[in-house]
Amino acid sequence: MKNLSTDLKSDIFEKKSRLENTREILKSEFVGLDSVIDDLIESFSYWFYFPKLQKKPVVINLWGLTGVGKTSLINRLIQHLDFSKHFYPFNLSEYDRNIKETIGELYEKQNGQDFIMLFDEFQNVRTINEE
Repeated sequence: MKNLSTDLKSDIFEKKSRLENTREILKSEFVGLDSVIDDLIESFSYWFYFPKLQKKPVVINLWGLTGVGKTSLINRLIQHLDFSKHFYPFNLSEYDRNIKETIGELYEKQNGQDFIMLFDEFQNVRTINEE
């Protein structure tokens, strides 16, 4: 990091501190999910530190039994990192609009700003037809 500007270094260190603080808070709130939280923070950190360097969306897949805290964990992460204004959750078991159009609309609305989407209940997504 010797060649990075002082502002960029400061920004990265501030973000690292926020992520580490968030990690500890989440671990205190979600008992038994320490390794999941560590993996989530690790996967999220690259995008969080350098969002403009990402060429493709960052996809983080959480799976597990109903009620173990996956959605709550993501919601708390978003709250702690103050991304609520740029967070769009979709419950796919209740969603009946064209998701491709909706994502396009969100992209236009964000005007190039980074945003986060949550696709919850993904197992309930409908196919084009029953076959």
